[in-house]
Amino acid sequence: MLRARLISVDLPSSQRALEELGLPDALIFTADLTREGPVEALFTALDEAQVTLDIPVNNAGAARPETIFDMSLDSWNEISAANLTSAFLCSRSAMQRMQHRPGGRIIQLGSMVGHQGALKGHLHYGVSKSGIHGFTRTLARTAAPMGITVNAIAPGLVETDMLYATHGAEGVKALEARVPLGRLASVEDIAAAAVYRPRTPPPT
Repeated sequence: MLRARLISVDLPSSQRALEELGLPDALIFTADLTREGPVEALFTALDEAQVTLDIPVNNAGAARPETIFDMSLDSWNEISAANLTSAFLCSRSAMQRMQHRPGGRIIQLGSMVGHQGALKGHLHYGVSKSGIHGFTRTLARTAAPMGITVNAIAPGLVETDMLYATHGAEGVKALEARVPLGRLASVEDIAAAAVYRPRTPPPT
């Protein structure tokens, strides 16, 4: 059985949930992944902790319900930075460390909306996820000769706090009714995809 040491990077307000899981070997860092300086400082800290980076997962993201008519340029830039710029900055720093060690893989979190377009009022989110898919395809061509694979997971609706904050409880219920499987995806589903392991179905 393969084992991995979890390294979590998030904003300070989001780290308590991981701490409550009680993973004794996990390393927890805080950083603003949309800015070059903090990302470089993060990877320097990983170097100092003698971390061997094998499977970075770029999962930072944000969404905001705004139509193109009330969307400011600042809002456009903020969502783009959270969803796309963070993946670029982290992938670049990761590949600098992985390029001489074949066998690693980089995983990006895209979305089905990156292929089919986002719901009304989520233009910046949809465009940034389309960007993730294009970024993944091109980065994969760069990384392949180094023995590194780059893939994207493109889930549909996932039951997260961000989904409820964006659509509200009634909105999420209406969206779930449109899912052919009859339920939202869970964070465990996405984690299983990241490690290429089928999730065990819940008991009926």
